[in-house]
Amino acid sequence: MNRYSDKHPTLIYVDFPVTPIKRGENFSISVGIRNVKDLFAWELYVHYPKEIMRGLLISDIAFLNRINGAPYIFLVDNYGVNGYCTYPFILFGGNFTPYNDYNLTHGLIHVGSTIINSVGEYPGITTTGPIVKIKFEKQSDGEIKFFVAQDNSRFYTFLLDSSLNEIPSVVSLVSDLTGSQIGFPDGKVDIKDVAMVSKNFGMTEENPNWDPWLDLTGAEYLSHDCIIDIKDVALVSKNFGKIFPK
Repeated sequence: MNRYSDKHPTLIYVDFPVTPIKRGENFSISVGIRNVKDLFAWELYVHYPKEIMRGLLISDIAFLNRINGAPYIFLVDNYGVNGYCTYPFILFGGNFTPYNDYNLTHGLIHVGSTIINSVGEYPGITTTGPIVKIKFEKQSDGEIKFFVAQDNSRFYTFLLDSSLNEIPSVVSLVSDLTGSQIGFPDGKVDIKDVAMVSKNFGMTEENPNWDPWLDLTGAEYLSHDCIIDIKDVALVSKNFGKIFPK
């Protein structure tokens, strides 16, 4: 199954709710990686406004383990299973509580994961899919925001290959497929994104022009079924108008 295309960047994507969330309701935001080659480790920094949303649960999705069964560790910084501060990291996979009182205004999510490869049996993976899921409760009627720290920050989100070199990547929305440069996200979901996936409607991986970049979902949400069909068009269309917060 072809899961990588050198025509597009590696994307760290955020999947926001597409329906309005009322005060007191729970909702989830997923972070994933698309179009990555030889991924060996990743690290994610996120801030969110704690007056608007309270973090309830961080779920490890075992992304690095799913493809070839590699042993891995999942790391959570500055808070414990019950929300207490620990240093420097909690090891192993599992479910954890976000650090809701990082400062006066924001909560923090800082997680990372890496393959364990002391005997050289497990290379980096080339794939697409979600890496972590965070559950929140809506605290007020304000706008849901989720700020991913990027490479202009002291602490930022990044990916590493099996040689421990940083993999260039961009951060945007799950349905942001293109922008001013064809095939490169521009931070918003607009008619260019809808048109791009619609133009390839019906294409499968047997087609010589197959582009895995456009295969967003399948039988299960954000799974991949090697065909550009109405589910892919619908996912982009449902996010139409969304802009990634900076």
